[in-house]
Amino acid sequence: MTTRGPSAFDGPISNILVYRPRYIGDVLLTIPTLRQLRESFPAARITFLASPSVREIVDHCPYVDETLIFDRGGRHKGLAGKWRLVAELRRRRFDLALVLMRSLSSAVISCLAGARYRAGFGTEFRGPLLTHSVPYSQNTHEASCFLQVLESLGIDCPPPKLQVWIPPQAHRYVADWFRARSIQPGEPVLFVNPGGQSDARCLHPARMAFLADRVSEEYGYRAIVTWGPGEQSVARQVIGAMRSGAELAPPTSLLQLAALFARGTTLLTHDSGPLHLAAAVEIATVAIFGPTNPAKWNPLGDRNLFVQTARRCTACRLKTCRYGRPCINQVDDEAVFQAFDRLRERQRDRRAA
Repeated sequence: MTTRGPSAFDGPISNILVYRPRYIGDVLLTIPTLRQLRESFPAARITFLASPSVREIVDHCPYVDETLIFDRGGRHKGLAGKWRLVAELRRRRFDLALVLMRSLSSAVISCLAGARYRAGFGTEFRGPLLTHSVPYSQNTHEASCFLQVLESLGIDCPPPKLQVWIPPQAHRYVADWFRARSIQPGEPVLFVNPGGQSDARCLHPARMAFLADRVSEEYGYRAIVTWGPGEQSVARQVIGAMRSGAELAPPTSLLQLAALFARGTTLLTHDSGPLHLAAAVEIATVAIFGPTNPAKWNPLGDRNLFVQTARRCTACRLKTCRYGRPCINQVDDEAVFQAFDRLRERQRDRRAA
């Protein structure tokens, strides 16, 4: 069974590729687009091209029929690997490709893969390779940018909303860990996420420990420090520098981390993938932004606040800052505490309503 879909197409659309393979936050921000795509093409087969690190999120998304792995460090590495990927995509005969990356190579691959319709951002001279092209704004939220690609196809889109699907075994894993540490259901828990995609986005562990200490002591939170691949030593440094003490979170997969967040109250973090994961399970967040733009990357919803210095490095994208990280280091500590105060006021207002 096929569906014709919006009037932008002159034939049925039965096979759709969504191309946004990398990074936890970016993939989570595609969920509103996937939801609207499924609603617009209920009978079509939707395939998501994903890197191994984010596959778990996509595999549990009900809007996706198949996860196709883009293994850029293995079978799809280098020019030969890209040709191998093109061949794999061509065999699937896609009618429509949503190219949600902004690189020239992503548009080239989608074009060579033979999709009849290719919608994406008109960046890096990609326009001639796309059948439907939209401008990209650095000051529009990334989830809204993705929806604009759908709108170029004649699809009306509501405001974006984050979602994540957590399997029961992930909830059981977290419940067992909480029980073993005598953390009671409903006990106020502050998660502290000191890592990030790059050092340039992160405070020194001792400063993150100072912030976590004051917030925990003032509001009576029990602190749990989370970590991902390669971040356990940073998490231990934060715990070692805290006066009030904290638990080291258990090792988790992405959806186990989402289940962990779902048991908590608030997350203190930098701009990071876990920030969006926490927002998707609807706990409150306070995010510290350095070189990245909160207008684009702060998570969706009214339970999420951010703090940023007046000094901006305009999306420098450095993994390691050679200038001493002035943008993140000049964030005002008092502004962080004031953000927690505002969250508490909002929580009181909700209870009173």
